[in-house]
Formats: sequence, structure tokens, C-alpha cells
Amino acid sequence: MGSFRKIPANAQKVYQGVLHSVYHWQQEMLDGTHQTFEALRRNPSVTILALTPTGKILVIEEEQPYNGYCVTIPGGTAETDDLFHEARRELLEETGYQSDNWRLWTTIDVVPYAKLEWKSYFYIAHSCRRASTIVDDPGERLSVRRVTIDEFFTIINREDFAIDYLKAIAADKEQLAKLKKLLTVRVER
Repeated sequence: MGSFRKIPANAQKVYQGVLHSVYHWQQEMLDGTHQTFEALRRNPSVTILALTPTGKILVIEEEQPYNGYCVTIPGGTAETDDLFHEARRELLEETGYQSDNWRLWTTIDVVPYAKLEWKSYFYIAHSCRRASTIVDDPGERLSVRRVTIDEFFTIINREDFAIDYLKAIAADKEQLAKLKKLLTVRVER
């Protein structure tokens, strides 16, 4: 299956919601007539694989009023165009941890559907250290755990783990080996 072109440069924003912008454009049809097409753009999200100096991964047990309980890792919707800043902000707010050792791991099209643009930027943050307490948000309850890499890959396969992209990585032995290599760090003593 080929890749879909989503929102063309000549599209006009007709509505700005909290998370989504709605765009319209005139599309020439195969018979030469024109129709109004519509698509959505969602603010990008950031997701962080955060490792402590001892190589433990920060995992979050989360409860939200609409989604209920899940297990996840730090991340959320970007509020600005500075995605690296947004990743650092989300890590600090959701875990109380900071890092000076970051890398952008990958960017994915969250919904490979032609009528919705939504990218997620996955970062790896090594040597994360506690810097503050978790910032309470009225829409979520968070509890942070530190787990080994092996425990993390067991958690990813659980039904209550919220990030499907990481589940897909865990199901592909080659991709899983690459990710494990990226996460492996020397233990600081």
C-alpha cells in the first residue's frame, strides 16, 4: 500500500479545536469536477523512553477520567512547536525526572489514515535524575515505577500497556533487538 498525501499546502483552516484543526480544500475529481475535501491535523505528541543512571526505565501507572487505568511511559501532546522542549517538559511534569542526555529515536505517523495528520516523536533520555515531584494534573493520577529493561519488555506485552507502537516493536525480533541496544547503558557507579 502506498503512502497517502494528507493535507495539501493550499488547504484552508476552517476550525481550530482544542486538539484538532479542520482543513478544507477544493479537490479536482477524475471527471474534472471539484469537491470540497476535509482533513484533520492534531498537534504532535512526544513520548519518552526515560532511563535512570542505573539503567532502569521509568514506567507510569496512569488513571484518567475518560480512559481509565493504563500503564505507559512519559509523554503527551505538544503545546509548542519546540518538540525537544515539550519532551523535557513532559518528562519533568509526569515523573519529576530530568536528563541532559537525549536523542530523538524515531518519528511515526500515529494514524496512517489519509484524513488525519498526527505525528509522534519518540525520544530516549539517558541518565535521568529526580529533580522535583510530579506535577498534579486534574485529569490524571500518575505513579512512577523504575523497572529493568527485561521487565519493561514484559510490561509492553500486557493488555493494559497503552502504546501500540512499542507493542509492535516488541513483536518484531529484529526491531526489538535494535531498541534494546539503544536502551542499554553503562551503569554509573
